[in-house]
Amino acid sequence: MDQPLASWNDGKAKSDILAFVRSVTTPGDGFVPPAERIAAFDNDGTLWCEKPMYVQADFIFRRWAELVKAHPEQAAEQPYKAMVEGDRAWLAALESHVPELLKGLGEAF
Repeated sequence: MDQPLASWNDGKAKSDILAFVRSVTTPGDGFVPPAERIAAFDNDGTLWCEKPMYVQADFIFRRWAELVKAHPEQAAEQPYKAMVEGDRAWLAALESHVPELLKGLGEAF
C-alpha cells in the first residue's frame, strides 16, 4: 500500500489528519459507518473555502478596492469599475475580459 499523504511533510497536521481518519474508519468509539461519512476535497485534496467566493478572489477584490481608494480615477476602468459597481455579470464573464483582468491582477501585486 502507498504511504498516505506521501507528498506532505511529516508534522502535526499530517499526523492529526491520519489519526482522525483512523479513528473514524476503525471500529471503536469514534467509528463512523461508511454510509454516514462525508468528505469534501478540492484541487490538491485539501479543504478550501469557496463560499461566498474563493479566497483568492476575495483577496483580489479587496486589493482592487484599496487601489481605487488610493486612486479614485481607476473606478472608471475595468476591472475596478465592475468591482466598485458590483457588476457580477462582468466579473462572471472572465474569459471575455482577460486583458483587463491581467492588467488588474498585475496592478494588485
